[in-house]
Amino acid sequence: GSVFKIISYAGVLDRGLARLEDTINCDPDQKALANLNIHDHVSGPVTVAQAFIRSSNRGAYLLSRRLGSTGFLGYVRDFGFGQKTGIPLTGEVAGQVLPHKSWDMLTWSRMAIGHSIAVTPLQMAMAVSAIITTGLAYAVWVMLRRKMPVMRWRAASQAGTASRWRREAR
Repeated sequence: GSVFKIISYAGVLDRGLARLEDTINCDPDQKALANLNIHDHVSGPVTVAQAFIRSSNRGAYLLSRRLGSTGFLGYVRDFGFGQKTGIPLTGEVAGQVLPHKSWDMLTWSRMAIGHSIAVTPLQMAMAVSAIITTGLAYAVWVMLRRKMPVMRWRAASQAGTASRWRREAR
């Protein structure tokens, strides 16, 4: 659930649609949140950094709206959700990302906070790894011997977003 919020925050920071010091209004009575019943322990105006640190449900959804539903879905896919990682083990599943055509505002609001989506722990670990490093999602390998394989990767976010995020958070 909540760990998935990092995808919502990463997307808007990566696209430059928000900065950590920007203010976001997490008031439950605003029109953008009407009829969504998003429970949160954060209310009123807070910085994006504060919303992230306090794991704000409303903040994650409101920020994901800046990407648009197709932009948000693009980040979900780019981070590898809804597809197998390619790890050479039997039994891997892709998780579940609902088809975009079946979304409504409630579905989107839930996906932004890690509900209405099924991801594997390995997918989440790979996404967080891409966010905190260079924006590259590395292929996962199982070590059977000490010889390291050549690493494969794909871009999950722009290079520099993670370092900018770490620098701004100081």
